[in-house]
Amino acid sequence: MLNPFMLAGLLGLSVPIIIHLIQTQRLKPQPLATLKFLDIEDVANAFHPVPRDILQLILRLILLTLFVLLMSRLIFSSGTVGPRAMAVILDHSMSMQQKAGEGDSLFGQHKRQILELIDGMNEDDRMSLILVGDHVTTETAYLQDKKALREIAEGFEVSDSGALALIPTIQAAVNQLRSRKEINSCAIVFSDHQHLNYANALAEIGSNEAITTSFRSHLGESRVKLLLIDESVSTNDNLTIESASFNPERVTIGSSSRLSAVIRNNAEEEKTSSVRFLEGDTAGVQRSITLQPGEAAHMDLVHRFESSVDTACRIEIDEDVLPGDNAFHLPMRMKDRRQVLLVAPADRDEEESLELSYNGVDLLAYALNPGEALGLGTGTSIHMRRITVRALERVSLPIYSVIILYGVNELSDQSVKDLLVFVQNGGGLFIIPGDEVSPVGFNDTYGALLGGLSIGQLKEPSEVQRLQRSEAQLGHPIFVPMLREEWGDPDDIHFSRYYEVQSTGNALAALRTANGDWLAAVVRRDRGLVVLQFFTASLESSSLPRSTLFVPFVQQIMHVLTREREEAAPEVMRVGEILRVKLPQFRSLGGNVDVSGPEERKFPLSADDESEIRVEGIIKAGAYQVSHPSKKSGGKRWVTVNPVREESDLKTISEENLSRLFGESNVVRIKFDGLASHFASSREWASLLAVFLMVAFAFEALLGAWQSRVGAREEGGPG
Repeated sequence: MLNPFMLAGLLGLSVPIIIHLIQTQRLKPQPLATLKFLDIEDVANAFHPVPRDILQLILRLILLTLFVLLMSRLIFSSGTVGPRAMAVILDHSMSMQQKAGEGDSLFGQHKRQILELIDGMNEDDRMSLILVGDHVTTETAYLQDKKALREIAEGFEVSDSGALALIPTIQAAVNQLRSRKEINSCAIVFSDHQHLNYANALAEIGSNEAITTSFRSHLGESRVKLLLIDESVSTNDNLTIESASFNPERVTIGSSSRLSAVIRNNAEEEKTSSVRFLEGDTAGVQRSITLQPGEAAHMDLVHRFESSVDTACRIEIDEDVLPGDNAFHLPMRMKDRRQVLLVAPADRDEEESLELSYNGVDLLAYALNPGEALGLGTGTSIHMRRITVRALERVSLPIYSVIILYGVNELSDQSVKDLLVFVQNGGGLFIIPGDEVSPVGFNDTYGALLGGLSIGQLKEPSEVQRLQRSEAQLGHPIFVPMLREEWGDPDDIHFSRYYEVQSTGNALAALRTANGDWLAAVVRRDRGLVVLQFFTASLESSSLPRSTLFVPFVQQIMHVLTREREEAAPEVMRVGEILRVKLPQFRSLGGNVDVSGPEERKFPLSADDESEIRVEGIIKAGAYQVSHPSKKSGGKRWVTVNPVREESDLKTISEENLSRLFGESNVVRIKFDGLASHFASSREWASLLAVFLMVAFAFEALLGAWQSRVGAREEGGPG
């Protein structure tokens, strides 16, 4: 009986009995003159100890009884399985990629089993298909069309997501089946039943015990069965790449970057694997790693990039029981060479002043790009252009990342305004006073750029000064690597003359002598930075140009000054995350941007900022190329997507925790082969009761019509 509460309708049998106990008094009317002007009213009814029209009463009682029994949905044992209402839930999280034997994945095995279940459906069966991961990807109504169900199931694919939505989906399916009142109502869950899939629900039991208890009781009291298909055969013999990153994240052509990866052994025994780096389809370096059970190790692979175009890279380990976590994808966005403008006065003939010599400005040029200064081609990512002060007003400053002013004591008002706008918009300015600079003239010229910082007279201490090694004395960390001996021994450097500080303004000390005098300062102006060096680059002022620290010293200044203008880091995300991608090359094009890779997706350009898209909803890991249909040409742009975290732990949920979630009634954890035995061999009496009901209704109607005719003849008889 599917609706036992409907038996309360049998109480309604008293209604026809009461009606038939009411006896209408039929009196023969006599016309009297005194009653001619009175209203005609029905005669009064009275109860009679014996019901009238016994046969019609019996038929009405039978009719009402059959109707109540039909609504209560009586069932009886049958030789065949009764109609089934099945909510089939398939987990397509990354852990379902684990191997299940014969080269097939657990997801592929479950998919074949679902197709087999569809093919075995009877005419009265109904099935709903639900594909779930972190979100419900696909959900159908309860269908009887096996062809339609098969087409939907054949399109199911495994993802690289988690399974956060598995528990809510199971609860929703069970509650929906409870309301359907079917003979065979069951939610069939095809999953590896990874412990992490249920971890959040287990953690909430303490704070939401009432909700959990309510679900368990409703499931136990209903006819709905929760059938958990468990074919997991994993031995937890799995290695995984947990994370990876480039350092630096962006390089120029011909430069190298170090790829650092974290690899963990989730197996219960020692494992050895090869670790490979691939740039596109080209294999790079390869190393071997051996890990103890549960051990995680950091591994560095250095790769040199010889192409100027952006590329998608990945790091891989040997194949194991779970292929989904054996690769980690990263894009490398190549940087354009930094353009540096070096402005220096012409001490000699202008043409001769641009030739390489051993004075301070030429040593500085050498430190910026040694190979280029020696005529050997590209040596670093910096391309330097050297001009005189008179040419500065004719140069377009925005094309440069950094402007260096060496020994420039005077500038025109227009040049100062241009430099101020350049710095405020994110440019870098490096100022080095010459050997014979007038402090008054220098401060008048650069006052608008230095924000209150001014220099005093040239100081020549009686004893040469070495560097102050205390980092606490510095306001800006630009030269901290030097003090930490990352570039060499800082005690090899001494200073014999430098300019004093007259006023600090809002500047920060970046380098000091042992006696506390400033050697360099950093001034922030809106989006940009200004670095002022208080000593010249000549050999007479300090020993820095003769030391191994000189080139990294200059390169560090270029790095800090250009970092303010560099674009954002390459786009890397996890499955299920949301990433905003800036695409200035597509500005004003409008429409959708194509994101092509393991999935094909389209994302609209933002209405607020036409150069940005919001990438979301991707469930497959890999490298995705970003393009616009209106701009086929141009450099490639990549977004890489990696699997969710923690899916590599293949531990399954215990029976104890399963009972805490679902109780012990109507919940079964079985193999697919044992599924058929959990369907009841019962049928409903609905068809037979409906026939009896129609027959009883017909007899009652005929009997009522006959009695009406008899009553009419009696009333129309002779007086």
